[in-house]
Amino acid sequence: MSTTVEEVLPRYQQYPDLELIANYRAGGFHPIHLGEVVGGRYRITHKLGYGAFATVWLVEDTTSKRCAALKILTADASRVQPNQELEILKKIKEAEASPGSEHVVKLLDDFVVQGPNGTHQCIVTEVLGPSLGRLGVDLDGIYDDDRFPNNICKRMVPQIARGIRFLHDSCGVLHGDLHLGNMLLFHPEIQTWSAQNFIKYLGKPQLLRLVQQDKVPISPTTKNRFPRYLVPISSPIPLLHLCLATPQSVHIKICDFGEAKAAAGFLDPSISKSRNRVFNHLPAGDLRGRVPCIYAAPEQLLHDSGPLSFSTDIWALAVLFHMIFSGATGLFSSYYGIEKEVLREMVRTLGKFPEEWWSKYEARKEYFDEDGNLKLDSKKLAPISARFLKVYPGKDLSEADVQQLEMLLRKMVVYDVRQRITAQEVVDSIPASWLQAT
Repeated sequence: MSTTVEEVLPRYQQYPDLELIANYRAGGFHPIHLGEVVGGRYRITHKLGYGAFATVWLVEDTTSKRCAALKILTADASRVQPNQELEILKKIKEAEASPGSEHVVKLLDDFVVQGPNGTHQCIVTEVLGPSLGRLGVDLDGIYDDDRFPNNICKRMVPQIARGIRFLHDSCGVLHGDLHLGNMLLFHPEIQTWSAQNFIKYLGKPQLLRLVQQDKVPISPTTKNRFPRYLVPISSPIPLLHLCLATPQSVHIKICDFGEAKAAAGFLDPSISKSRNRVFNHLPAGDLRGRVPCIYAAPEQLLHDSGPLSFSTDIWALAVLFHMIFSGATGLFSSYYGIEKEVLREMVRTLGKFPEEWWSKYEARKEYFDEDGNLKLDSKKLAPISARFLKVYPGKDLSEADVQQLEMLLRKMVVYDVRQRITAQEVVDSIPASWLQAT
């Protein structure tokens, strides 16, 4: 009688700001090395990023001699077929002649690779610049303040709105994970760069050795599951300087469609022209997705079982706009990013939830009486608690600008999902002068 011996993986030192080394396992990351050619034509030249379910690499297309970004999904994430993100990107590509597509990442190619950890879906897209996800860190040394100047913010917001309108109205796609980290800067000059041009901005790749922290014997099979070395991500500062050289050079693209959904019946005219098209009914848990709680709509945080609609994107978009103008301060703030505190700030700012949500808000008794009145001493909460807008007039942002921003955001964070404005209405509500801010 034969038995299967469970593989024991060695434990390696985990470096900060690197993918989880323990995820180089069966079903996990694909081990990659610089100079390797993947998919028969893409030579690995540098590391661009990573996440829980993928690593992203700068590659040189040996056919076109241009560079691209290669996302290699974990084998586990690649098992879902058809791959949701890939299908969404293909849908977007079909509509790329429509206005607003210039603010969404473009798919170039796709294929699969076999490796020691399984079969991996690979997605090739255009190369983009740094994300907005490290506000207050990467901007230090570029601007006097640790946030974008208001004239830069005023150019970013309408671009993102147009990108979302394109996704909703031209593609029938709900992004489902809108946050600063999925907003990337772009510069058209990048598209013509060779690998050597990128090295000038990213620097030469560094190599970090794997340091084993136990004495587990390593078989050849196990050894092959791991890369021979690790490649950290380079500082984005030089590329930030290029992308933010002038207000006119600012160009935002929306990326990462791992949580995206396609609208059911999108081609049905009776559905496609309706407000906030409703998607297929989903299990209650699917409504939440992986969007960070500070961006999530109340129906997501309270696990409402209602149908998913574009209105969840609109709520997240309002928070995103506020984050851009305020220097990464949430519209509904929680110091530790705790769901019950985000919900508390929604109630303090917008009023008591509708009854069907109020009863699901289990932590309400910690903060409110049953009429929605705060029963805590408000002095124990942050000074910005219950303050809707944390954006103030200043250079390139007039009192009128602030008032227009608040009016826009308030129309985007209405409790009734049917009454939140659409992406088209968001675009129409943004002053045209913002896109020409200098």
